[in-house]
Amino acid sequence: MATEEPALVGECIPCGGTAVATVRSVDGDRAHAQFECQDCGSDGRVEWTPGETAPDEDPDEIDGVRDLEYEAVRWVDCPRCYGHGWVEDSLCDLQAAMHGRNEPCPECHTEGTVPEVV
Repeated sequence: MATEEPALVGECIPCGGTAVATVRSVDGDRAHAQFECQDCGSDGRVEWTPGETAPDEDPDEIDGVRDLEYEAVRWVDCPRCYGHGWVEDSLCDLQAAMHGRNEPCPECHTEGTVPEVV
């Protein structure tokens, strides 16, 4: 069973769906979070200065998401690739048949897991 962990979650501006921060990083004195909408796949981005501002209270820059808050998220096996990170190439040809050519999963981007808001 997957464990729950707090994650930054917001509302996707294009569709109103749930956007989850899938990548967080710190670059010098700036912190960044990249979001992916669980409903439409749109991307979002938030930037803040740690210690001065918070992403869920007063971010310096925000794009594609709104109403950020921390929620419990569980990382589960991707339903598209079943946790493998790769799917069979849709191109059906002799080379693919002989070598089992695969392509990166468009759902989890080869990670094998996707977030599920609890």
